[in-house]
Amino acid sequence: MNFQGKKTNQTGAALLIVIMITAIMSIIMTLMLHQSRLDMKLAALVKQRTNSELALQTAQSTFVYKAMTSPLHLVGPTFTEIDLEYEPIVSDFKNTVSKDGPISISVQDMAGMVSLLPYDEKNLFRLLIQNGYTDDMLFSFKDRLEDWQDGDSLTRLQGKEIGDYENYPFFPSNMLLQTVNELAYLIEPTVFNDIKKWLVLYGQGDINRQFTPEALYSAAGITITNSKEYADPNDGEFVYPSGRYLVTLSFNEHDISLSKEFLLIRGQDTFQPFFIVNEKIF
Repeated sequence: MNFQGKKTNQTGAALLIVIMITAIMSIIMTLMLHQSRLDMKLAALVKQRTNSELALQTAQSTFVYKAMTSPLHLVGPTFTEIDLEYEPIVSDFKNTVSKDGPISISVQDMAGMVSLLPYDEKNLFRLLIQNGYTDDMLFSFKDRLEDWQDGDSLTRLQGKEIGDYENYPFFPSNMLLQTVNELAYLIEPTVFNDIKKWLVLYGQGDINRQFTPEALYSAAGITITNSKEYADPNDGEFVYPSGRYLVTLSFNEHDISLSKEFLLIRGQDTFQPFFIVNEKIF
């Protein structure tokens, strides 16, 4: 009787062990299956991302080729004075978006933006005023900007020199601005983020109305119809593009959204016909 009881107990214990092993193996298999599905989804996402980047790279190469092998980069897409046959690709150089399948293209001539070099103080101040700057704040910003770029250590009335920037003991640089982002140390972060998209480092010292997007007029508080100041000084004359273009390409397909931005600069007095700089994907 004792032998039969022990055998029954051992059988029951073995059954429990088998059930536990089976449960553990089931959990492991479930986890492995879940991980495999995640890996497949990740691989699909990587593939879609790679295809999107390749599509943007192809669109960039195609655009640059068509632009630089046609009169587009010289006269723009709206030139009609001479009968020229070429594909305009975009409708204007004022950042208007044009569609080409899953690719969206926009081109902004840098001459239509607010430049820091040469310094377009008038329109920069307009942007700051629209963001709540008073006359005293403008005066303070002007002093800080001049102290930032001058070569001496003399502090203007409301300016800042070395030792005046908290957590930045080596500021200011005491040289001309090297990037637009340097303004972030001179004005409030929220204001800088609002106006940054309208600023370029190298421009022409004043915005060219024929290449200025309407959103910039709104951001600067300029009423086009009532502003004699911004009446076209070249009325009746064709204004040629500057040869410096900010190009934005966007890809949207299969729930994938990816954009690429670069600066296309026409070469002057060089063997290289154009330069592509400041490429970034976002």
